[in-house]
Amino acid sequence: MERMSQVDLTNPNHRKFIEQEVEKLRKTAPQLNVHQLRTENCIGENITESKDCYQCYDTFASEDCFYNIETNANKDCADLSVCFETELSYSCVQSPLCYNCNFLYQVDNSSDSEFCAYSRRLKNCFGCVYLENKEYYILNKPYSPADYAVEVERIKKELITAGQYDMKMFLVSDYEKRRMETETDPVIKM
Repeated sequence: MERMSQVDLTNPNHRKFIEQEVEKLRKTAPQLNVHQLRTENCIGENITESKDCYQCYDTFASEDCFYNIETNANKDCADLSVCFETELSYSCVQSPLCYNCNFLYQVDNSSDSEFCAYSRRLKNCFGCVYLENKEYYILNKPYSPADYAVEVERIKKELITAGQYDMKMFLVSDYEKRRMETETDPVIKM
């Protein structure tokens, strides 16, 4: 303590000496590379209680995910940001409690929906915004289940032809490889 009282950090010479000593210490002392706790086969930073996660950051209790940031309790997902309890989903932002959804922004508690924003409790919706408790909607218009399936397939084929809808390059986990081999959706097919 007495020695510390002799150090004047306002003095440029003292400050420079301390900075040099700290730099020497950084080069010689071991430093923690990643912060992971109870993980298995994970690459990323600040991961806890997760398994088979690649390039995930600030992730908790997730499995078979990649390229996620600030996510909790997700499974079989990629490119999520600020999502939790989401499964089988791709490229969603602030979209918790979703299942089998792609390209969502601030959508929660939804399933089997794509390209939606600012909505909640959707099921089988495509390209919708500001909806709540809706099912079988395309661009905010209601469809019968049969017409919905036909129209979504037509739209996806058109997007594929235009080169604007191709997720194959991102789906590389073993689970997704098996899914692509058996999936009937033409978008997923290899």
